[in-house]
Amino acid sequence: LTSLEVFNNKLESVDRLSFKDLVNLDYLSISNNNVSVLHKDTLNEQNKLTTLEIEGNEIEALPDDIFHSNPHLKRVVLSKNKITQLGEALFDGLSVLSYLDVSHNKLEVIPDGLLNETVKLRSIDMSNNYLKYIDQHAIDQLEQLDTLILNNNTLTFLDTSIFSKLVYLGSLILSSNRIRDMTQFPKLPFLGELDLHDNELQYIHADAFSKVDSLFILDLSWNNLTDLDDQAFHNLSNLYSLNL
Repeated sequence: LTSLEVFNNKLESVDRLSFKDLVNLDYLSISNNNVSVLHKDTLNEQNKLTTLEIEGNEIEALPDDIFHSNPHLKRVVLSKNKITQLGEALFDGLSVLSYLDVSHNKLEVIPDGLLNETVKLRSIDMSNNYLKYIDQHAIDQLEQLDTLILNNNTLTFLDTSIFSKLVYLGSLILSSNRIRDMTQFPKLPFLGELDLHDNELQYIHADAFSKVDSLFILDLSWNNLTDLDDQAFHNLSNLYSLNL
């Protein structure tokens, strides 16, 4: 057996030995159940696992070493749970992880060392949480990241230098936060989409986007803009969609 789906049921618990004999599992989904706890040994025998989906459950926390036997994980979906924090060592050893979804939880902080070993991440969804800020050291090692989704959080000030090492970033979604001000975006040569709609921005500085001349989609609608510097978009020669 290489694929197992146990979703859209009313499963409330998973015994630590439930998957003991399924050593060839590549794909496991226990999504959309009522699971509240996963034991640290639940996935001990699944060292071939590449995809894990446990979205839509009642999980509040995960053991720090729950993935220690799963070095081949490429896709992890933890969305739509009640997770309040992620242990700093939770993803240690997941060096080939490329997709991570922790959206629709109750996260307030992303620990500095959480993603230290997930250097091949291409897409992260942290939307619909309670994040107030993102520390640069939490993401600055993710040089292959293409998509970062942070909408529907509680960010108020955007220090854009936190993105400076994300040299392959193509899409950055920051809509529906509480961002009132932001610094100049660093040079991001592949950034094509920037979504800042539904925030609390009042003014766009002249040089805010001057270093992201690859932008072709920029959304600033549903803010509190009262004035725009006449040079605010002067360097965006590739822009074809501007929403104010």
